[in-house]
Amino acid sequence: MHPYAHLFQPLRLGRTVLKNRIEAAPVSVANLTPQAHFTPDNIAIFERKAKGGAAIVNMGEARIDLKTGISHLLCLALDDPEVMPSLILATDAIRRHNAIPAIEILHPGGRANPEYYDGPIWAPSDAPGHLGKDYTALDEKTIDYIVNCFANAAEMAWLGGVEMVMIHGGHGWLLHEFLSPLNNHRTDKFGGSLENRARISLMVVDAIRRRCPELLIEFRLSGSELVEGGLTIDDQVEFAKLLDGKVDLIHVTAGTFHYPETNQHMVPSMFHPFGVNVEFAAAIKKAVKTPVAVVGGLDEPELMEQVLAEGKADIIAVGRSIIADAQMPGKLRGGRADDVTPCIRCNHCISESFVPYVKYSSRLTRCSVNPVAGREYTEKDVCPALIPKKVLVIGGGPAGMEAAITLADRGHQVILAEKSGRLGGAIRFAEHVSFKSKLDQLMQVLIRRVERRKITVMLNTGMTPELARSLRTDAIVCAIGADPIVPPVPGVDLEIAVSAVGMHEHME
Repeated sequence: MHPYAHLFQPLRLGRTVLKNRIEAAPVSVANLTPQAHFTPDNIAIFERKAKGGAAIVNMGEARIDLKTGISHLLCLALDDPEVMPSLILATDAIRRHNAIPAIEILHPGGRANPEYYDGPIWAPSDAPGHLGKDYTALDEKTIDYIVNCFANAAEMAWLGGVEMVMIHGGHGWLLHEFLSPLNNHRTDKFGGSLENRARISLMVVDAIRRRCPELLIEFRLSGSELVEGGLTIDDQVEFAKLLDGKVDLIHVTAGTFHYPETNQHMVPSMFHPFGVNVEFAAAIKKAVKTPVAVVGGLDEPELMEQVLAEGKADIIAVGRSIIADAQMPGKLRGGRADDVTPCIRCNHCISESFVPYVKYSSRLTRCSVNPVAGREYTEKDVCPALIPKKVLVIGGGPAGMEAAITLADRGHQVILAEKSGRLGGAIRFAEHVSFKSKLDQLMQVLIRRVERRKITVMLNTGMTPELARSLRTDAIVCAIGADPIVPPVPGVDLEIAVSAVGMHEHME
């Protein structure tokens, strides 16, 4: 029996059969064209995820209406017919690998950014705005207009080859604001009871279903706002019951941007437990017949399998893990779990591109453990070198090992020299720190990859110019790391002071 039998069991959603239970969660690209259309670079990212084996590839956030509010300057413009060529090319690229193209649609509501949008900051209720411009309560005419914009965007997506739309009703966007008693203080048919607060969400679902009856609908909700007085899992179980049978998939996350202390729960850091939203998903799954997806720090394949086997969810949604290793689903299916590059949950992938929260955003996705991430368009699959060479790599840390592995895969003769008695370099300290377990796991993966290749490893070898010359190599890669910054604090130069990175050397 396959060790991840539940993870690779097909699942029917509507008329569509998913090849496995892995969803590449929405991770937005921020370097679109100035018109907010996809670029070849963006499409290459989506195709790499599909080629890696995920059943669903969500291309991230898309806007539905520039006239009533946007939060990010560049997210796919589903209110612009000129988006179609790039959207079709993107969905073609995903479908080439038997994956389902999906897109996330939302209205920012009170999260609209006045830097990018000059109109009223629409929200369920009048309130002081978080970006300096007060919220304006939506009137019914504008509510109907926005509901129609959701349907228009879904139709545009469908015509562009998208097979599933994710309606974002969590994280503090407009539909979530209507649901939340912290944001919704209305006394009309859109406020008060849960049924009233859920009304606009159900209107959006119904409008999309009427417009695109064959389009799969995934609804994303926060299982809890994690804030006193906010939405609880009991509230969201009742809301899920209202969605039951109306959507094809209920996607469970948590938190709200309106309370920054919950942001780390949306994108769990290394200090969070794995699978932070699993129990929220389990509570909702008990109450509905609609399949349930769960996201949030589900990095371990054993945990993914356990969640499915125990019936706590039907689909596992992963974002950063597929950035760290897009081939993760295929590797798990093929019995190569020990070769998956682990996500170390450092959040480097979003720390430089999280518009508008970074002053000078690069708008590029980069990954601490995957040098190809964000470079998928130019960095294709490893190709054999035209002229194989003999290469010396100096330094057995993560950079040196990665260099040696790539060189060997290209057919070069590689010598890897390390001055200590072990590979691993500076990250060896991670084996002694509980919350750095993923960093230790990365080190072990890289060591295994070195061992499985024809790489000559020279341990306890301090490299000198004379030794380097004697090896008669064609090229040298110097990967000796960097010196840590030593803070100018009293006592730092004493013999009893030890750097955090070097502590492991005193424990061996």
